[in-house]
Amino acid sequence: MDRRSPRRGSCWVDNGLGMPPEVARSGLRNLEQRATALNGALIVADEPDGGTRVTWRVPLD
Repeated sequence: MDRRSPRRGSCWVDNGLGMPPEVARSGLRNLEQRATALNGALIVADEPDGGTRVTWRVPLD
């Protein structure tokens, strides 16, 4: 995805315990596949003080 192109996205953040590695990621896998199909990206990352940040972005063109 070209960072200069217009894009649309959503970001969700929680302040919980984060996402354990053994958690089923079927819903996240679905979001990732949809983003990839649209030349976008799904990023799942731990927050510094606990919790998880999920960011979904796709280009508008």
